This record gives sequence, C-alpha cells and structure tokens, in this order.
Amino acid sequence: MYRAQRNGTLLALNMMTGQPAFRVATGGDLHNKTLKTNGMIIIQAEGKLLGVKLPASLK
Repeated sequence: MYRAQRNGTLLALNMMTGQPAFRVATGGDLHNKTLKTNGMIIIQAEGKLLGVKLPASLK
C-alpha cells in the first residue's frame, strides 16, 4: 500500500508485515494518482515527475 503524507513523502507499506518498505521524499505536494508499472512507480509531485524502482520484495 502506498500512502502520501502532507510533507511530500510517499510511504510504501508492506501489507504482509505491516512494516514500512521504503520512503520517497518528493520535495513538494503530491498530485494525482501514483502509477505502478514494470517494477517502477511513477509519482507526480509539484512540477516534477519522478520514477522510482521498487525493491525486489515488493515486485
């Protein structure tokens, strides 16, 4: 599960363990939906489009 936080951070939670898997600091407010494709997530933040490779444990 992915959760956007008000400070511009995207948090990925492992639903099997309930533990955070990773965090991405975007440096701005998150906009629109986060997309997952081919082992990457695409994040649209304030004036930016970020691509982040997912850890192997989340693929």
